[in-house]
Formats: sequence, structure tokens, C-alpha cells
Amino acid sequence: MDSTPEMTAATREDVLTAAAKAKAAPNMKSVPAPELAPGKTILVRQLDGASGEALERSHFEKDESGVFRYQTAGQVVRWALACCCDAQGNRLFAPSDQAAVSDLPFSLLDRIFTEAKKLNEPDLETVAKNS
Repeated sequence: MDSTPEMTAATREDVLTAAAKAKAAPNMKSVPAPELAPGKTILVRQLDGASGEALERSHFEKDESGVFRYQTAGQVVRWALACCCDAQGNRLFAPSDQAAVSDLPFSLLDRIFTEAKKLNEPDLETVAKNS
């Protein structure tokens, strides 16, 4: 016998309630940041739809022929700018902090990037199993 729970379509109220809960208590992860000081951590957050779309747009730049191209350069810094947050889930950095954030050690930026991606990109295996 299959023990998979029966799936039902979410209502508008289900979706709006989930969105309000996510905004009030965003999903966050603590990332060790010993490069800053012993015992320090940096929080990264799960992005909402608007922030996720803004991050995706930031990866594209027009080339000299006017065609938008995906830019991998600076990707870890853009993820840090978008996902680092305070304890309430508010962004830690403004876009104007990009140069300063890019001066952080790559070891720290890479840990931030890795955890932010885990929080914000779907686990395709789990999605496939639940489909």
C-alpha cells in the first residue's frame, strides 16, 4: 500500500498565508565566519520572489552588440549582497556595498554562496519524488 499522502490543490488563502509566514519568519541559515573574528557567523536568508528575480536579473549584462549575456564574474558577491541578512531577515548589505563585500576573503564568500544556493535553489530530486 502506498503511504504517500493524497495531494490537494492549494487555495488562494493557503498561498497567501504561507507568503505572510515566510515574510514574518524567513528561512535562514547561519554560516561560520571565522575570517571576521573567532565565533562570528553570518546569516543567509531564503529570498522572496521579488528578491530572487532581482538577483537573477543582476547576472545579465548587455554586451557591446546589445545582447544580454549571463555574467558568472562576481556571482558569489551578488549572492552575498542579496542573501546576507540580520536576525530579522533584513538585507545586511546595500547594492552600494558591492566593492567592500568583494574584498572579503573568497573562502568566506564561497561558504555564503554555497549555503545561499542551498536555501534558494530547488532540490530537484525531492521535487521529482513528490511529483
